[in-house]
Amino acid sequence: MKVFRYIVILLLLFNGMSALFGGYVLIDDPTGGGMQMRVELLKTGPFKDYLIPGIYLFTVLGMGSLVILFMVITHARYFAQAVLFEGLATIAWIVTQMIVVQDIVLLQIIYLSVGVVLVLCSRALHQGS
Repeated sequence: MKVFRYIVILLLLFNGMSALFGGYVLIDDPTGGGMQMRVELLKTGPFKDYLIPGIYLFTVLGMGSLVILFMVITHARYFAQAVLFEGLATIAWIVTQMIVVQDIVLLQIIYLSVGVVLVLCSRALHQGS
């Protein structure tokens, strides 16, 4: 079971740090200019700019991943369920992004894979705890 914990630790660190960065940039510049994304990409979605998506990215996926990382490292109660939640939140974020933007790029595939692996590892972690 240690291998699953190490995988989860690495993925949560990757997810958390990149989401904190991306979320901060979107909050700081809701036009998307800081990430070289046009606001027009949001035309099929419910948002007029990137502020709300940036807040979600920063808090749920960024801070959330790092809090859950701490839970995994310390074997906190319900850490496996928290990993499941973060995996599902990552999947929901990326699938929603694909639908709204109506495009699929390599980074989306990478983050979707991160979410799926977190979900699969959470099951192994739950069985091993």
